[in-house]
Amino acid sequence: MFHYFHTFATFLDPLYHKPKHLKREFEEWEKSSRTLQIRAISTLTGLLYIIYSLIDWEILSAQPLVFATFLHLFFLPPFLFIIALLSYSKKLYKVMMLSLAISPILASTGNIYLSALLHFSFASQEEIYLPEIYLIIIWIFTVSGIRFNYALISASVTFVSSVAYQIYFKIPQEFLHLHFIWMFASFSFGLLSALIINKFHRQTFLHAKELKSLLSQRELLMQELNHRVKNNLQFIITLLWSKRSGSSPETEQTLISLQSQISAIATVHETLCAQPDISALDTGKYLHTILDSLHELYPHITFDIRFEADIILSMERTITLGLVLCELISNSVKHSFTLEEGTIEINLNIHKNQVTLNYSDTITDYEENNFSMISNTKKSIGWSMISSLISQLRAISTAQGKYLVITFNL
Repeated sequence: MFHYFHTFATFLDPLYHKPKHLKREFEEWEKSSRTLQIRAISTLTGLLYIIYSLIDWEILSAQPLVFATFLHLFFLPPFLFIIALLSYSKKLYKVMMLSLAISPILASTGNIYLSALLHFSFASQEEIYLPEIYLIIIWIFTVSGIRFNYALISASVTFVSSVAYQIYFKIPQEFLHLHFIWMFASFSFGLLSALIINKFHRQTFLHAKELKSLLSQRELLMQELNHRVKNNLQFIITLLWSKRSGSSPETEQTLISLQSQISAIATVHETLCAQPDISALDTGKYLHTILDSLHELYPHITFDIRFEADIILSMERTITLGLVLCELISNSVKHSFTLEEGTIEINLNIHKNQVTLNYSDTITDYEENNFSMISNTKKSIGWSMISSLISQLRAISTAQGKYLVITFNL
């Protein structure tokens, strides 16, 4: 028997068998959405009651009108507006929820009293206000934002008090049966809807927790992967460094070029180990790190760097841009400086969603040598690689004197 009850309770409430700390976490998670809903619905309901009071003037007269005006204009709207204001304070959340649960009881009690006044003076108008009870019950369960346990109590009190009124004043049996079936329908539809909404909220919370857990695991695995890749690449760099001793100048230059390219990729993985977001990188910071590494490889070269702050590119584009710089610097060292001291200027800026890289080694005249033709015709792996990397960036390269300008859109 207990097994069936446990299964049924779990079906209605996915958090039924969960630890208490998870239930408390759900309550905190749900507060923000409930608070916004309560604020909006309380304000709207208060405004509708004001309109309701204007209609009272067209229907009622004498004593019933006085009470209806008090109830629908001077009592319920201010009470609901106060509830809306309470929603702005987290400390008063329980007070707000309790007040919201009481409001439909007050509204239905006032409705019953108004119906009683009409019963003694204007019996023909009595049935006009009774259907409001149906709407109140639906409002409690599905619209108000009241927590399920509060809503169940509030709707039950409203239902019982309305039935008691109709029995006490001996409403004709045919009308009593009709009102009862409509109230029962309102209560059952509202209760079923509340149960479905309640279950949906809990399932959404559990799915969100599961996704958050999977995301954390993924981030942990990605950090571990990046860490291992970085270590492997650093090992390769060390091997290349060891092969430089005793090698010919041309071979040494090739090994240095390879080191710079591998270092550029290793730097990306090192950066990714230290940040949770792997979709984009701080490009300026990344390029500074690469240039620091290249300065160790080429100590006779001075880098004049001017990067605009806050340039964020995708990981793929950042790596490609880093490889372009490595290859340009390698070519400059090989063809322009050899073992002589030199200065390389690198400017990176962004304007109107367009990134511009200006590169110059102060010696190579890219415009005179027609860079676009050289990169396509010269039998050099370096120039071919630069051209290929620029294409990967979906960039346009232009030669302006001793400056090579590479431009691409974000």
